[in-house]
Amino acid sequence: MRILHNPAYAGTYACGQKEHDPYDRSPATGKAKTTTRPLDDWPVCVRDVYPAYITWDQFVGNQQTLRDNWFRAGTRGAPRRGHTLLQGIARCGRCGARMSVFYYSTKEKRAPGYGCVAGYVQGGPTCQMMSSAPVDAAVSELFLAAVTPAQVDVALRALDAYEAERAEARRQRGMQIQRADYEVEIARRRYEATDPANRLVAAELEVRWEEALRDRERLKREAEELDRRSASPLGAAERRRVREMAADLGGVWHAATTGMEDRKELLRFLVHRVYLDGVTVAGQIRIEVEWHTGARTKVRAPRPAVGAWAPRTPTAAVERIRSLLPAHSYESIAGMLKAEGYRTAKGLEFDMYSVGYVARSRGWGRSAAKRSEGDV
Repeated sequence: MRILHNPAYAGTYACGQKEHDPYDRSPATGKAKTTTRPLDDWPVCVRDVYPAYITWDQFVGNQQTLRDNWFRAGTRGAPRRGHTLLQGIARCGRCGARMSVFYYSTKEKRAPGYGCVAGYVQGGPTCQMMSSAPVDAAVSELFLAAVTPAQVDVALRALDAYEAERAEARRQRGMQIQRADYEVEIARRRYEATDPANRLVAAELEVRWEEALRDRERLKREAEELDRRSASPLGAAERRRVREMAADLGGVWHAATTGMEDRKELLRFLVHRVYLDGVTVAGQIRIEVEWHTGARTKVRAPRPAVGAWAPRTPTAAVERIRSLLPAHSYESIAGMLKAEGYRTAKGLEFDMYSVGYVARSRGWGRSAAKRSEGDV
């Protein structure tokens, strides 16, 4: 991982990738905390210094891929082999937080689902949870409808128009750089033609020359960055291959040899995020697909009843927990429940975590007067 993040791998010498804040120190060690600077903010970045294993553009693309594959807030994470299609791209339609993947385990099956536990993590109730089966089926249908041969032809025509616009933008950037070159040359000539005895005039012309140089370098960096971010145009062979894949994508999608990680990878080429709301409308899941183009598609899917097969905490145990909460901590309640013979939904003995789950999932506050050391 250090090699992949090291710019020397791309033949570049860099310094200042991290910055230290002397006023923000760790209370445990007293050391100044460090933060990673964005690549564009590195104070020193000199390319083509060492023999390179990969190009600079490949290195920058790898950094973006590594950030996207690291499962954390704001990223999707790498597609994995789990049974949920929207892993990493499902968002809560109520609060906007990223939804987690969970599995209901029973004797008959291991059923996957999506859940928003952002409120639960903060000490409140769970936002919503739902089965993934109806959601994945609806999103798969939308995806396959979007990549039909007719839709692909429309997309390729739009790509041609985009390539023409990009070529015009590239021409405009070239003209701006030529104009900047001219301004630099004029500033240089004026400075060199100045009498050295006129120090104030020379200093002013030197400042203007430096400003012209900085403007030219900025325009060049912006042009390089735009060219790097722009996808390479599709050739004739690639366009023919795209049309062939579109004609048979349905068969590939449903083939037994296609793994879930492959389906997720295909889906992410078109879908940016999917917002789910299974609470607002009873018995239905509202699905809003956000495509990479910025367009949004809304559909609804039936929401199956969860209680038909999912294990439930016995009602007597739930009521007992509710009665004990005002005066006892989670740990002490768990000890009382074990002594009284109560069991969880899976037939296990209660502990402080299972008691806390029952309380929080129902929106019951914990005792403010008595908390166990584990709760604190």
